[in-house]
Amino acid sequence: MLFNNKDIVSEIDNQKISEPSDLIGKNIFPFLYVPDETTEAMTYICFEMFTIRNLGSTMLRDELHFYIFSHQDHMLDKYSYTRVDVLQSLIAKQLNGSGKFGIGDLELQRSTAFDVDLHHRGKELIFSVVAQNQGGDQINGQSTNWKR
Repeated sequence: MLFNNKDIVSEIDNQKISEPSDLIGKNIFPFLYVPDETTEAMTYICFEMFTIRNLGSTMLRDELHFYIFSHQDHMLDKYSYTRVDVLQSLIAKQLNGSGKFGIGDLELQRSTAFDVDLHHRGKELIFSVVAQNQGGDQINGQSTNWKR
């Protein structure tokens, strides 16, 4: 969903990719990725889903966390806006109110400052949604059996 948004891909500004899907594992991660100090100055979007509350035997309250951060040398875009602020706005616009992640609509709860290390800073976006508690077997009709 993220790499299909041309504005998000453009704001990440990784000139070394040929296809937007190539951002996965380089700039977009489905876990909190922390670059080491020798990594080239880039911008990252990481995300994770957490269950925060059991609402009974059939419902859960889930949170979707986005960690949007950039190396300080890559923070400003070509218009002198901070990449993390622009990306935060684009992601919130795309996801807030989306019905694709649970029973109800995804709701933006808050945005807070997020420091990875001395050189990387950004924002954490937190969305919440009510989802079905299906005993861990399925989410939105898709199997979650990831055993190898």
